[in-house]
This record gives sequence, structure tokens and C-alpha cells, in this order.
Amino acid sequence: MDNNAFNADQQLQAIRSELLNASTLIAAGAGILAIVTGMVRWQVVGPTFPTLLQLVGGTLLIAQYFARYFCNYHVRALLLVLILWLLGVLALSATGQAGVGSYLLILVMPSMGTMFWSVRVGIFSFVLGIVTSGGMAGLWTQQHIRYAMDIAAYLQTGASWFIFLCLISVLAMFLVCTQWVMWARLGHALEQLQTLNERLAHRASTDRMTNIWNRGHFLDIAEQALEQAQRYRQPLAMLMLDIDLFKNINDRFGHATGDEAIRAFVRIGQSVLRKSDFMGRMGGEEFAIALPNTAQHQAMAVAERLRLQVENHELHLAGSSPLRMTVSIGLSMATDDTLERMLARADAALYTAKHRGRNQLVVADALADAPSPHQESPT
Repeated sequence: MDNNAFNADQQLQAIRSELLNASTLIAAGAGILAIVTGMVRWQVVGPTFPTLLQLVGGTLLIAQYFARYFCNYHVRALLLVLILWLLGVLALSATGQAGVGSYLLILVMPSMGTMFWSVRVGIFSFVLGIVTSGGMAGLWTQQHIRYAMDIAAYLQTGASWFIFLCLISVLAMFLVCTQWVMWARLGHALEQLQTLNERLAHRASTDRMTNIWNRGHFLDIAEQALEQAQRYRQPLAMLMLDIDLFKNINDRFGHATGDEAIRAFVRIGQSVLRKSDFMGRMGGEEFAIALPNTAQHQAMAVAERLRLQVENHELHLAGSSPLRMTVSIGLSMATDDTLERMLARADAALYTAKHRGRNQLVVADALADAPSPHQESPT
């Protein structure tokens, strides 16, 4: 895998880790305030179930913060969400705490599930919160539990409860805002990852000098084209091309000029081909062109047009006369044999074109027992 793509994936996980650290810290702060206000409430109204719930909830929120020293990312995130779910259920079961419980189950817990894992987990958490809230509401209705508190006691401890609920509201708003920030950063990271993956795929399949398919990718798509041609009984033509006396160009003008000659040849080839045709660099100055759904006489016309354009093309050099070059071409048609044999027949035809004087097209089907293309041949 490309290092840049790997770094983008690491950046995405780092964003989620930062959000988890911030959420656990805020939750621990809420736990501290819950314990302080709970102790004040205990002194004012005495031990009640809501007060005990507040103290237990605060303790759990503080305890989960220290899990960062013992647990990995996924365990910490799961622990925080489970604590929120438990507190939501306990709050719903306490008289007068329905608002706090629904807040945790329907808003806070799904937001964290989305931030820490994915949208699917967030949706699942939201559905779980709705189901839990609905179940507790049914239980209240069945047991005739009413939402009521001792008004006098509430007035006595109203300030502490007001501060606690304000902190919960701030926490919820923080989670919503960080969720939007996370999605913005996540979207940017995913765009980076997609761009890097596309760049990696492009590097793996194209020739860097000419920006056409490299040998490996050309053989892959040529194999697919041959299978399709054989399945549907369609013609498929294969051209093997080699720039004549290319070594002389390098020796006389230098490798930079040789590279420019190769790029000029590729541009000429692409100008002749259709969108369905594809071209690949097989190595050095040797190229291959596949012509799907093309009969032999049509392929010969394409090859001749390409050969003539190469012959008539002038490559202008600084301080020197224009450079001309020619190309030899071998043509073979698809049969019921393999891609390897089809390429070998086109290569043999190319070898024959070289020996016949270069700058010409030879059709493999017109040859009988052609010599091996890997024997010594003029370039």
C-alpha cells in the first residue's frame, strides 16, 4: 500500500482518538460536578433515589476517564457509550429524571456512536435509545408512575440541578459541534485517501514516461478483450510495433531526445486509435495495440495510417535538423488460442518486418512457421 494512503488512514483514526479523549474528559468533568451537586442535594433533602443515581452516575463518569491508561480505543469508546446508556436507563426509572434520561439515550449516545465508529453505529444507538425510552415509558404508564418532584425540595436544590443540567446541555452541544467538525475533517481525509488510491492505481497500471498502459496492465486488459472476443465470436486484432533503429537515435542525439521520440510516437498512435482501442508500452521502444471488434482489413488500414504518420512526422531539435523515424509493425488476429500465442504471432510478424527492410507492416496470418521473435534481429 502507498505510504501516503496509509498515512491518510492513520490521520482518520487520529481524529477519532482526539474526539474520544475530549469526550471522556468532558464526561469526567460532568461526573465531578454531578457528585458535588449530588452531595449538596443529599444534605438538603436527604438520601433519595435521584440523588443516589446522581452520585453513582458521577462516579462512573469519572472512572471511565482512567480507562485510557488500561484499555485500547475501541474498549474505551464502548465503555463510555455503555455508561451513557446505563445512566439514561437509570434516569428514566427515577421520578422526575425523564428529560435527562431521554437526553442521554436519544441525543448524546447516538452522537458518540457516530463519531467513534460510523453512521451505522450512530443509527443503531439512536434506535436503541428510542426503544429503551419507549419501553420505560410503557413501564411508567403500567405502574402509574407520575413525573413529579417535591416542589419545595426542588426549589431548595434548584440551583445545583440547574448547573448540572446546563453542563449536560453544554456537553451535548459540544458533541454535536465536534461531530460536524469530525465529519468535515473525515470528509477531507477520505478525499485525500481516494485521491492517493487513484494515484497509486495509476502508478501501478501506467508507464510514467508515456502515460499509457504498462506491460502488466496491458496484458490484463488484453486478456479480458480476448476472452470477450472468443465468447461473442468478435474479431480482435493485435499490433506489435517497434521504432526502427532506435538505438541510433539514442547514440546520436542522447537519451533525452530518445525519450521525446518515444513520447511523440505515442501521441501519433493515440491520434489514430479509437476510444475502444488501447495501447501499451511493452518495454523500451516496443509497443502493443489491441483493436477490439476490428476485422483484419480494418486493422491493416489503421496500422498503415499510423506507419505513414510516423514516417512523415518531424521531431524538431534545437540546433539540429528535424529528426525523422519509422516503425515496423506486426499484426495478428485472435483465434481460439491464448493471448500469449496471439502476441507471439504478432511478434514474429514484427521480426519479419524488420528483416524485410523495416518501416512496413507484416500480417502474421500470412506467415508459415515464422522464426522465433527472440532470435537476434535488427532494431
